[in-house]
Amino acid sequence: MKKRILPLIFALIMCLAFVSGTTFAADYFPDFDQASIGYSGATDEENTRFNELIALVDSIDFGEKYSAKTIEKIDEYINGFQTDWLKAYARGQKARALIRYERYNEALDISSELAEKYLADRSWSNLCDVYCVMGDVYYMDLHDLGKAKEYYSAALGLEQVSGLSLNASIKQELKANLATIEQALKKDAVSLATVKNIKIAGDYKKGSVYGPKLSQKHLNELKTAVQAAIAQCIREGMSEEEKICALVNYLCDSTVYSVWNSTNKSYSAWGPLVYGEADCWGYTRAFKALCDAAGIGCYVVHADANALNPSHEWNIVSYGGQWYHIDLQLIDTDVVSGMLGYSSPDTRKITLNNSIKMSYDTNGFPQIASQSVTLWG
Repeated sequence: MKKRILPLIFALIMCLAFVSGTTFAADYFPDFDQASIGYSGATDEENTRFNELIALVDSIDFGEKYSAKTIEKIDEYINGFQTDWLKAYARGQKARALIRYERYNEALDISSELAEKYLADRSWSNLCDVYCVMGDVYYMDLHDLGKAKEYYSAALGLEQVSGLSLNASIKQELKANLATIEQALKKDAVSLATVKNIKIAGDYKKGSVYGPKLSQKHLNELKTAVQAAIAQCIREGMSEEEKICALVNYLCDSTVYSVWNSTNKSYSAWGPLVYGEADCWGYTRAFKALCDAAGIGCYVVHADANALNPSHEWNIVSYGGQWYHIDLQLIDTDVVSGMLGYSSPDTRKITLNNSIKMSYDTNGFPQIASQSVTLWG
């Protein structure tokens, strides 16, 4: 059953607001019953006007006919605030109003701009709020399951990247919505019979680099998952760049970062490609499996004992006759960490690096290119 995340996340953000006096994210909550609240750093007049704004948005019924006059009034409130973060929250109220008017694309435009601001400010709880809002709009209103999955996954991934602690109810609903979305997406996938007829290269015997501890049953499941990925992503006549971008996007769009446990096997290619969860090892080994199947040269690299993170793994991949470092975990968590950058929710920046901030034993690996390359997938 579809269920919005918004009312659940509200309780967490409100607790943060009263404890810290600096974080308040009721901006987007349609079920919010607003009391008179003071905001840190705002004048008494701004507090009053902000509560008036919330009351105005609360008065709009879902599905109500669009009122340009009301939106103009909301803009007057926004322009009247001098406090920067309060002005941002007020813009969130405008997005909330537009959702009630069913002007979803306009609400998403505002939300995207706020997400960029909160990411730059490292305002993680507010960023989580925005991602949940955008996920709900794509899921409940626009029925774009791919985009809904992207933003729900980003909200969930914030906990790993930022240290933000989501309460159990929020995580449960995020995961429940993601599971429902995944089931729906799988129904649209190519048939199993078609998938199993696809010939791919790769190592699917016990001890495989894709997961040295995987059982043969898990390796067989992994092979089917890789066949399905190739069937969905790779088309005859694609360039090398198009193939790499397609594989990166497939892996990132279908995976949530997660630490290892006995169920998700996130250390292996099976974790992301079958279960949908991966740590850095899982991303690396899954990308290796996908590249092997697509005929793209690829290595698994493990950091050495002197590295900043001695347990980290990434790939070296072939492109244009040269070799580059690529870190799929960073690319995927980029939507929440900004490490490598999303140009927009629709375009992923894929950086093939000529260096990496990790030391490793270079013996047995090809020479790395002298300059980095950026692909846009």
